[in-house]
Amino acid sequence: MPFIVPPSLLKAGRIIRLRFLREIWRKAYCALRDARRITVIGCALSKKDLHLCSMLRCSQLGKGESQSVWRVVDIDPKGPIRRLKQMGICEDVLDRNVYGSLSEFVRECC
Repeated sequence: MPFIVPPSLLKAGRIIRLRFLREIWRKAYCALRDARRITVIGCALSKKDLHLCSMLRCSQLGKGESQSVWRVVDIDPKGPIRRLKQMGICEDVLDRNVYGSLSEFVRECC
């Protein structure tokens, strides 16, 4: 059965208490922590989505020189880039890896 987790503060309440959802978030965190490249596609990284933003930030803590390479694919990437920078994601890694469309990203990266 499909399950959509809205980008909201509600995850701090009832939704995040679901065992299967906590396991999904734990696996996502581990994958992000171990990833060499992370691509954010069409996600605004809203300040309201505390769990997602926290998971992204924490997954990169302590990586130092081995911080993941981040790529942003969005029609208007300024918002997601600003949020990633606020989270402490390296600016030089972001500025070189911005794509205005999915087709541009596929053409250049795949």
